[in-house]
Amino acid sequence: MIVKSDSTDQSLGLLLKGEKAVGNLNALIQYSCDGALEKFKSTLASHICYLAGVVNACILSPKASLLDLEGSLRYLLLYVTKQAELFGRIHYYFEDEEYYSVQAGTMLYNLMVSKLAAALKYDGFNEAYLRIDYDKIGAGAGTTVSKTIGNTSISLYVDPEVVHDRTRKIFLVKVGFDITNITDPDAWFGFILVDAKAEKKSHVIGARNQGGDRMRKQFTMELPEGSVDNHMQADIIGIVQGRFRMPSLNKKGVTKIPVYTGEAQLRVQPFFTKVKVKQ
Repeated sequence: MIVKSDSTDQSLGLLLKGEKAVGNLNALIQYSCDGALEKFKSTLASHICYLAGVVNACILSPKASLLDLEGSLRYLLLYVTKQAELFGRIHYYFEDEEYYSVQAGTMLYNLMVSKLAAALKYDGFNEAYLRIDYDKIGAGAGTTVSKTIGNTSISLYVDPEVVHDRTRKIFLVKVGFDITNITDPDAWFGFILVDAKAEKKSHVIGARNQGGDRMRKQFTMELPEGSVDNHMQADIIGIVQGRFRMPSLNKKGVTKIPVYTGEAQLRVQPFFTKVKVKQ
């Protein structure tokens, strides 16, 4: 049972409009625009702890025993608002360290604030809502993995910003390969993209080196809606095949230049942190 004092609403109003609360919300907005998604998530966690401290200080009962993130979520969602299902959803959001979604974090936080407003019967929680323009959200750095083929270095990059074509029921994903330390001017590389969830792969796209020591290739991959889960995560494999001359010394110390053939598979499970909708 929630027990308030005569000054509870006044205290809540002062703290929710205070410098600390307003500063946290402004920082969250700025981090979302900058694409500083790790800072957004960590600051959101800190702000929830602050909000729990505000509620704990202003009401007589129930009182919190611990106000770290876990304790704050339990206090606000299990004891004050009695929202066990929402507790599970927000707990999952913070539990997955690789899950950076401004939209999801904002939606869950604002839902929690609305439940607090109802439980404490205080409309002034309007001051605590996080108001973010989703069109201005930065996508973040994306996901990159690297391997080697012979003496070359292969990197696979998946852009965190995607286009959702609802008419065709697909996501358009930008995938890039970066090959460095190419020593053979006539080297050949083949690229294959695999949708691991749908178990479908593209045909081989071949490219010959143009004499430099670096090759960059970017492709747009079409993923069906079923290959992107509810948390906007996909499972992508990039296969790079290489054929090039690679000098080596034999046992007699004589330089040989045999043709080297190899393959590297690079697997990523990126979260798409910004989605543009195409009707």
